[in-house]
Amino acid sequence: MANNYYKPKVWNAYCDSCGFKFKSDQLVKRWDGMMVDRACWEPRQPQDFLRAVKETSNILPWTRPDTDGISVGPNYVTLYIDNDYYEDEPPIPPGSYYEERT
Repeated sequence: MANNYYKPKVWNAYCDSCGFKFKSDQLVKRWDGMMVDRACWEPRQPQDFLRAVKETSNILPWTRPDTDGISVGPNYVTLYIDNDYYEDEPPIPPGSYYEERT
C-alpha cells in the first residue's frame, strides 16, 4: 500500500528493521529502542532477565590465609665466634663461626 496519502498529525516514516515506508502511527517502539512496524516487532528474549544464583553451599564460616612460604614468626640468628677472633680483623676465617636459625 502506498503511503503517499494525507492523514492529520501523522507523517511518513521508515521501519528501522526492514526499511519499508509506513505512516508514523503504524510504527511501534521495540525493546531495543528501534521504531518498527508490527510485522518486525518482537518481544525481548526472556533469558535476558535471568540472574545468577549466589552459591551458599560452599561458604565457610571462617578461614585462615595460606602461609606456605611466608615466614610468620621472627627469625633469630645467633653468631658464635671462637675466642681468638677479634672484630678489628678483616674477614672471618672459615670454620670459626656458624649461624643457628630457630
